[in-house]
Amino acid sequence: MKKHITFLFWIIMLFSFHPSQGQQFTAGMDLSLTCLGGNDYLIRLTFYRECSGGAPLLTASFVLECTTDSTNNFNVTGVPIKAGSGVEVTPVCQTMATHCSSGSIHGIEEYVYETQVTLPPCNHWRIGWSGNGTHLNGYCCRLPSNTITSPTSQYIYTEVTLNNLHAPCVSTPTFTQPPQTMFCTNQTQCVNPGAVDPDGDSLSYSLVTPMTNGNQGTVNWIPPFTATQPFPSMPAISLDPVTGTLCMSPTMNIISPMAIRVQKWRDINNTPQVVATSYRDIQINVFTCNNQVPSLSGMDPSLNSGYDPFNNTFTKVACLGDTVRFAIWGFDPDLPDTTWGDREKFSISWNSGIPQADFQAFHNNTDSAYAIFTWVPELADTRDAPHCFTATIRDGACPYNGMQSYGYCLFVKGIKVDIGSDTLLCRGESITIEAVTQPPAVYHLWQLNGIPTGTPLANSSYTLSTDMVPSGEHVVSVQVTDGTHNFPCPGMATVVVDVVVRPNPDLGSDAVVYDNTPVTLDAGPGAMYHWNTGDTTQQITVNTTGLYSVVVDGGYGTRCTGTDSVFIEFIIGVDEPDGRSALTVYPNPTTGEVTLQLPEQAEGVMEAQVFSVEGRLVFKQQIHPDPNGRMAFVNIGHLPAGIYLLKLHSSRHSLVAKLVKE
Repeated sequence: MKKHITFLFWIIMLFSFHPSQGQQFTAGMDLSLTCLGGNDYLIRLTFYRECSGGAPLLTASFVLECTTDSTNNFNVTGVPIKAGSGVEVTPVCQTMATHCSSGSIHGIEEYVYETQVTLPPCNHWRIGWSGNGTHLNGYCCRLPSNTITSPTSQYIYTEVTLNNLHAPCVSTPTFTQPPQTMFCTNQTQCVNPGAVDPDGDSLSYSLVTPMTNGNQGTVNWIPPFTATQPFPSMPAISLDPVTGTLCMSPTMNIISPMAIRVQKWRDINNTPQVVATSYRDIQINVFTCNNQVPSLSGMDPSLNSGYDPFNNTFTKVACLGDTVRFAIWGFDPDLPDTTWGDREKFSISWNSGIPQADFQAFHNNTDSAYAIFTWVPELADTRDAPHCFTATIRDGACPYNGMQSYGYCLFVKGIKVDIGSDTLLCRGESITIEAVTQPPAVYHLWQLNGIPTGTPLANSSYTLSTDMVPSGEHVVSVQVTDGTHNFPCPGMATVVVDVVVRPNPDLGSDAVVYDNTPVTLDAGPGAMYHWNTGDTTQQITVNTTGLYSVVVDGGYGTRCTGTDSVFIEFIIGVDEPDGRSALTVYPNPTTGEVTLQLPEQAEGVMEAQVFSVEGRLVFKQQIHPDPNGRMAFVNIGHLPAGIYLLKLHSSRHSLVAKLVKE
């Protein structure tokens, strides 16, 4: 019990400091600018008030300076507190009350001030918060501290910068996590500010000396403390410049300010330049804890490894179009002790830093919570800058919850490639397949059925001739890269080309049958058969006069087809004509008028009948042969293009010929 009493005594002594009447004390603050379109911007100041101080500021003021053109400078005053502000963000357990709710321990409230401004293009805007004034002298005061001189009379100041001349409508980084200010002695703890960038640019993080005004004023460190080591830690304080995760192992109870600078980078004229900067100024409070702070693992793509203290994978490459899925495991070594709250139970949350992704936490408020992250990056997600989110684990310890937060970053790589859709070629055809890529590819490795084609790597197209391959399905694929041999996410695409034989059916010549013997017609090789008789077999047997036609498909429902037709006439009781009874028709094909050269036996009036391939009579006329030249004329110019059967009838003769109308 003595240990518990000692701890409570220290907490009361540490946080029972009460400033003079009306004096304001700040636990942290940050500023951001978000482009609303054109040159219109939203200024957002987030102010973290130490509840033991005076009442929050009712309004805020901002000084806006274009450092390269002072004619653009102006001030904004009287910005009110945003509705809904004043929420307590202290990680306090449910059974404890802070100064924010008439309690006796340290507490923090969040206040937001927002206003809209118009910023003409300028290569260096500086926007500073000035408390109640219209200057850049900062605002008093900071909390008591063991690491800087005259802490309670030190001013606090923050600003943002941006270049909307070379980067139009650029926004500054924005912090999505309230500052974590409470840390335990002799424990390794990590915190991530959850900075996001609405423009998708690269962010870098660094520790800087907290500012006291906008005229290069900063706090004065008491040696050996510095901006990068603002309090004793073993090992030393470290900040991941990519993820923004700050880790520390404080070795003593101490209070100290700390400032994180987030710089936003963009290529301008092929040169990386800082186009915006944000700062977060926070007050760190290190105290003796009676619980162990819970931890989160790195990325676990197996989804079942459980918490591994050696899993330090917090960044990875994600390939365009692939499903990125990994688990994040929580762990807390504490045993249950109701004296200090639910210190062994914890929950996991995130800051929605990748809005299109899914983050599901399981078994929150138990000793076994974990989360699963799922995301499928799209083409718009490919960029040099990483996509990052922050995950936070928080236990139920009293008086303050143990917390840690970590940044998880994904670098999306890959090239989107489109080579069209599956297609069909008839034997004798060829196709040129073009690879359309975003962003442009440099190398193209073409393969046919898994075997490199030998096409030069620079060629973005490949031509496949059906003479090169047998009939059947063939897979054409391409793999594209940006020209580097270790490109982690090559773009890939495949199409299936189905090569089909085009049939060439031959039903033979038109024929006249005098003995009424059935005739078998054979359409030859093919996959599907469509006869005008309704039959679907390769062969049919006929015994009635008519025009017989067939469409043979080399596959099943393809365009690789061949057609043929034949006229068969069955005559009973008429002697077979000799060669002099042949009917000659010309021109054939014809566009209209047809000349009939009649055989010698033809005499008297005859009837000419024209039939379609379906056997329907479409035209007829009387024929009066020329007695000298044995010639007659028929005009089918009014009929549509196609194949027709011409039949001449007399009392003694029946003559047939096939006509083709163009």
